[in-house]
Amino acid sequence: MDLGVQPSWSSAQLAQKIKHKVKAYDLEIVYGISDNCSKLKKAMQDCGISWIGDCTHEMANVSKTLFKKDEQSNGFIIRMNQLRRKWILSRHTLLIPPELRTKDRFHQMFVIHKWAEQILKNWENISEPAKAELLFVQHNEALIISMRQCYDLIQIFCSLFKSKGIQHNSLNQWKGKVEQYKEQEVCSEKA
Repeated sequence: MDLGVQPSWSSAQLAQKIKHKVKAYDLEIVYGISDNCSKLKKAMQDCGISWIGDCTHEMANVSKTLFKKDEQSNGFIIRMNQLRRKWILSRHTLLIPPELRTKDRFHQMFVIHKWAEQILKNWENISEPAKAELLFVQHNEALIISMRQCYDLIQIFCSLFKSKGIQHNSLNQWKGKVEQYKEQEVCSEKA
């Protein structure tokens, strides 16, 4: 539902806009989906609308929880940042770890695992001096795999529920896709 654009909204203004749209279009709104905006949640509550968290925001919060306080993950990030500073003007510029944003919804996991997987994939083509500096990547392969798996599942989840909503059919599709993903992962581990 389009409520219009302005620099900021109060919950009362939002509730008034929602009520106007409901009346103008003879709508019955049972639930609303949004991020965790307190003003929007309050406006929905004032209009008798159940609030449901946006699946991408909820998944972001879950993934952040998984890795934010993880000692191995944080150690890996520290090593990446140290190597980035060291190599920024070196002959290893093509191998430099990506710059990480301090505030990232998915705690930088996507950027990290993609860079690390490229390093591992091209390991044989990397010079010996560079390999010595990049050993921490090889030593953290299990962490990189878990980040990629989390990324893959988030992509599957968001592509399914963002477009179809959470309902019986989409939940069954989710379960099927997760089982399919598990089988695929088991097969790739055996290879």
